[in-house]
Order: sequence, then C-alpha cells, then structure tokens
Amino acid sequence: MKNEYVFETLKDNQTRVYIIRDDDWDEYRVELWLNGEHQTAADYHTDDALDASQTAENMLAEATK
Repeated sequence: MKNEYVFETLKDNQTRVYIIRDDDWDEYRVELWLNGEHQTAADYHTDDALDASQTAENMLAEATK
C-alpha cells in the first residue's frame, strides 16, 4: 500500500504543481501537470519540505511564463 498524499498544490489556469509526501520513501515529490498531463521528466525528489515548496514555486513560475 502506498503511503503518500498531496502535501500542497499550486495552480494557474491549466498548470498544476503538486507536492506529494511519500512516507514510504521519506521524501517529497514535486510533479508538474500541464493541461491534465503529468510531465514525468520534470519530477523532482527531495527529503526537505522547504526545498520542495521552493521548487514547486519555481516550476509554476517557469511553466506559466
């Protein structure tokens, strides 16, 4: 059973950035979604919540330029 949940969501129109907490791996995963499609090549993994949050903000800013 996966032990993960959405920690935070940032959004702007059709762009979504999810921060997912995965307790099994003891990490945060940042995912970029454009127009409902997961951009897997952009996934970012870290064990630091602040790092995940800052990365998500940067991803959203870049994706919505």
